[in-house]
Amino acid sequence: MTHGTDTLEETAYFLNLVIKSDKAVVMTGAMRAPGSLGADSPVNLYEAVEVAAAPQSKGRGVMVVMNDQIHYARDVTKQNSMRLDAFQSPDRGPAGLVAEGHVVLFAKPTSRYGSQSQFGLSDLPDELPPVVIIYAYANMGREAIDAAVQPGVKGIVIAGVENGKVQHVDSAVRQQLSDGSLVRVMREWCKPFPGFYLYVPTREQMPPKVRAFMDFLVEKRAQLALKSQQRIRGTATSNYQQG
Repeated sequence: MTHGTDTLEETAYFLNLVIKSDKAVVMTGAMRAPGSLGADSPVNLYEAVEVAAAPQSKGRGVMVVMNDQIHYARDVTKQNSMRLDAFQSPDRGPAGLVAEGHVVLFAKPTSRYGSQSQFGLSDLPDELPPVVIIYAYANMGREAIDAAVQPGVKGIVIAGVENGKVQHVDSAVRQQLSDGSLVRVMREWCKPFPGFYLYVPTREQMPPKVRAFMDFLVEKRAQLALKSQQRIRGTATSNYQQG
């Protein structure tokens, strides 16, 4: 499957969540135009087909093939807007490589995907709920959160600092969560504050992928919140881990 590189990682991760199959799904793109010197589109497409056809690719979820490297959808991110090696898996490294026509794959991913995914196409509504991303910064106030909720946003991904902390905005988040208007998904492992409606640790995931995951999570919010509130009223920790 060919795709523009700007949002390739988001689409790959989205498909990794909803395709409940062990068949190989491989995506690729190009960092240089077809007519430019050293165009990478022909070799990327050729190698993507090789990976898709390789027997060992079965049961590994959606993969991205770029610049002789194979990446799992959950791990890959675009780190440069011009270089051929723009796509990297910074925390876990590549899933494998293509060397002289040979497909070499390393360990399988540990997250839930394919036939074991927590979600599926049946979870897709006619229209996905609005979810926004807010980046934390020095001296950040609560204005961005208050403004985001006004148009009817159902989820906020807060890209916090350190271990997911967001200074000076916790009161705004607590208020919106207590009203039942939001589901909060935070980066990194961190402890939920009292009064949070729903809390999901996302570890090292980048905010755009967290947003894709959250689209599904918001749809299941009521059911998850009910189960959580039956266990611990006030502070709830979701059983869901990001795939």
